[in-house]
Amino acid sequence: MFLFIWLNFLTNRSSDFSINLKRLPKKCKVKKLNSSSLKLEINSDILIDALFRTDLTKPVSGWIGNVIDAINSSGIPVISIDIPSGLFCDDNRGNDFSHVIKATETLTFQSPKLSFLFSKYVEFTGDFRVINIGLSDNFTGKSLAKFVTRADIKLKHRDIFSHKGTNGYLLLAAGFQNYAGAAILSAKAALRSGCGYAGVFCSDLNKISLISAVPEALYISEIHHGFPEKTNAVAVGPGLGTDEHSLNILSKILETKLPLVIDADAITLLASHRLLLDQLPKDAILTPHPAELARLIGKTDSPEDFLEKQIEFSKKYQVFILQKGAYSKLTTPQGEIFINSSGNPGMGTAGSGDVLTGIIGSLLAQKYSPADAVITGMFIHGYSADLVKREKGMIGMIASDLVEYLPKAFSAF
Repeated sequence: MFLFIWLNFLTNRSSDFSINLKRLPKKCKVKKLNSSSLKLEINSDILIDALFRTDLTKPVSGWIGNVIDAINSSGIPVISIDIPSGLFCDDNRGNDFSHVIKATETLTFQSPKLSFLFSKYVEFTGDFRVINIGLSDNFTGKSLAKFVTRADIKLKHRDIFSHKGTNGYLLLAAGFQNYAGAAILSAKAALRSGCGYAGVFCSDLNKISLISAVPEALYISEIHHGFPEKTNAVAVGPGLGTDEHSLNILSKILETKLPLVIDADAITLLASHRLLLDQLPKDAILTPHPAELARLIGKTDSPEDFLEKQIEFSKKYQVFILQKGAYSKLTTPQGEIFINSSGNPGMGTAGSGDVLTGIIGSLLAQKYSPADAVITGMFIHGYSADLVKREKGMIGMIASDLVEYLPKAFSAF
């Protein structure tokens, strides 16, 4: 038996509602609930939630809130249509969450809602799936963010006469103290992403480890003065350290004004030496995880506040910020938001961020624009992990797996 529960809180029903109500099969029992008739008995294997539209902006209260509470306490799996009832679409700062459907799965239309992309709200959305309902490709609706999918990735064509001299020289400043592994992962990722040269400026103590693990990389000794003139882009941060020596390296790199990606320890140095922020080259790319980003922009319990602070920082300093994590969030100097759709929890392992730095740095060296480099880099990074998951599984995935699958990831586009 199918049960259709009709919550009668609308004074004027739309013509679509009336038409579809008549379409219900006869075997579907209709039960009307209102504030004076609120006996809700659910005897079903599954429940479909479609109470509100996506434009809800006030917390649910009253008898409808009691209905939501009854659904949540029923123990029956719930599938929400477009959005769990009671959750706001993009901004939940005015929501008290006292009555919100806790869906097992959400089937959302055309593109995910921004609220789905914050860990704080996963208890309401459950797993979500995007359903294409045939809207025009030009439709953007009221979405605050662009959800980056495979269709958005466009790789440069490589000319038949290209060679290592035309494919870009990346200078990678990484791997000091006891962090040779960070330099190795970044250098491997850069070369696997197509740059002609990866010159690694690292501690002399890590020279043997580097050239043994990545013989294709060029070792640049600390005794060298300046950086190679042929350098097209710079990546700095993985295993850099945060001491005075590391600070001097970062300061010299900022002076070059070359296309730049900044990660890990270099971000920590920027946060603790804030005068350096004014020296950031226009369109520099910062790739912090949330804790590193909090050092730059300040902590907040609200994911919406945190994202707003990130946008403000991007606009103020004219930089790209890629907040790493599930559904990585990229903000641009113009205040735009891009959300990455690729990747999986297997990426939560040491060294994944070093791989990302190498990929983005490599694309910059190949003269991709900063916007194209970071958008392409973040998607390919996650897509490589998705290929690993498909062929090897997710548990036990390590950063070296991501590097190994990069050629296969690039060849898919």
